[in-house]
Amino acid sequence: MHRRLPKGLILMVLYCFSMLASQAQIPSAVPQPSPAPPPPQITPDPLGRDTPLGTVFGFIKAAQEENYQLALRYFQATSRRKPRQEDEKLVHQLNMILNLRFGPFLNQISKDPAGRLDDGLPADKEKVGEINIGETKFTLLLVRVSDKEGGKIWLISSETLAGIPDFYDLLGFPRLEAKLPRWLVDYRPWSMPLWQWIAIALLAPFAFGLAWFFVLLARLCYRLVMRQRNKPIEGARSLSAVGPITLLAALYLHYRFVSLLGASLLYRQYYKLIVGAMLAFGLYWVIVRLTDFIVARIERGLAGRGEGSAHSLLVLGSRAFDALVFIAIALLVLRSWGVDVTTALAGIGIGGIALGLGAQKTFENLFGGVSVISDNVLRVGDVCKVGNQFGRVEDIGLRSTQIRTLDRTLVSIPNGTTATANLENYSKRDKILFKQIVGLRRETSADQLRYVLAEVRRLLYEHSKVESATAQVRLVHFADASLNIEVFAYVCTTEAEQFLATQEDLLLRILDIVEKSGTQLAIAAQTVYLTRDKGLNPEKTSAAEAVVNRWRENG
Repeated sequence: MHRRLPKGLILMVLYCFSMLASQAQIPSAVPQPSPAPPPPQITPDPLGRDTPLGTVFGFIKAAQEENYQLALRYFQATSRRKPRQEDEKLVHQLNMILNLRFGPFLNQISKDPAGRLDDGLPADKEKVGEINIGETKFTLLLVRVSDKEGGKIWLISSETLAGIPDFYDLLGFPRLEAKLPRWLVDYRPWSMPLWQWIAIALLAPFAFGLAWFFVLLARLCYRLVMRQRNKPIEGARSLSAVGPITLLAALYLHYRFVSLLGASLLYRQYYKLIVGAMLAFGLYWVIVRLTDFIVARIERGLAGRGEGSAHSLLVLGSRAFDALVFIAIALLVLRSWGVDVTTALAGIGIGGIALGLGAQKTFENLFGGVSVISDNVLRVGDVCKVGNQFGRVEDIGLRSTQIRTLDRTLVSIPNGTTATANLENYSKRDKILFKQIVGLRRETSADQLRYVLAEVRRLLYEHSKVESATAQVRLVHFADASLNIEVFAYVCTTEAEQFLATQEDLLLRILDIVEKSGTQLAIAAQTVYLTRDKGLNPEKTSAAEAVVNRWRENG
């Protein structure tokens, strides 16, 4: 017992260490951090002063409606309390300054609550724009301050407010309003003085007439210069015709006049969008006119080289280009109006796929026509054979090729079929083959054959319309009822009428040669000879048998 005690103690100590080690390997429960409290919800400012754009837009709208109490809430408070009339006057003056001189679009002002951080100003200041009259500058500056409810809002800075009266005195149209009848100034339909509505309406025909007059002078000068140089006037139109240049000039002049009226800045933003859309239409009109002018010049050049069949390809290319330009300009206009064009682009892509799947045959014929025209395998007026249809090409369209057959019927062949069919164009031959088989009677002697062969060769070699280097005349066949001579030669012409005349002359001369030789052309008939047949010649038969016997004796 005494000797076993240390051993038991040792075992007990080892067991305790193993228990401690196993407990050390079990991870202890880590207390999870308590969830952070949600950030306090800041209600948006009811006046829209959360962003620089909201502050400027809200002030202009309130000032335009002459809601001075609301407009003053967009101003930074100053230490000196001003009378109410002075505050209203300040609102009116700032509104006039913005209407007369503020140039940028309202949508160019930052919509971010933090403003623009890359303008070099402190984070709590935002420079919206700068107006210059001579050397005098007026800066519209916003400051970000804390709201009573704990949020951040943007206000028109006191620094800007201090410079309003002096800068307002530099404007011209407030003096003009002082000279107008009060009813034209005080009556404000849709929050804009009546005189400005009348001026905008009257300036439209004035700007159009002025633009038309300038374009007319430019056309007259151009025609005088071209006449002095004795050059034709391409694409000449009537002097009084209204074109895209007149429209663009009228829009520009009207825009400049309206910008000088001091009309409401809010309305001017909508006016700029409308003018921008009309300018885009005028630009598209210019591009279409320019495309038509270029296509016309190319067509004249191709027609001079006899390649008028490319008209369809040029029309297709110009129309496709015009469509792409229209889509691009329309997307730009929609984007300037604040419309998300990504959805429209996705719709165009899906619509294009659906259209392609539903109109496979149409596109097959379309691209087949492009292939036929671009490869120049056919031209209008060519005599050709497409498949089993033979005739003259009358038109090569974008969908089909029309052929006038020998029966004077008009066959329309889809361009997809034309592009893949075996097409034989007879009009592109550099020379025409003359090939005849002349059959002489079986009674014709060898010397008569030699005479006919020699004379026909001489005829081909000496004829002015025959290519002598490739001409051939050969005895080619012993037929049942004739001795056949092949006459092979190329006639040096590409005109069918000239070839037929040459072929007729050659055939008549060959007939004369046959008659001079004493023989005749074979007739497709059988001749029965009634004679007293004496049978085999016994002398010749004996001689042949004797020769064969000698061959046998000699081994």
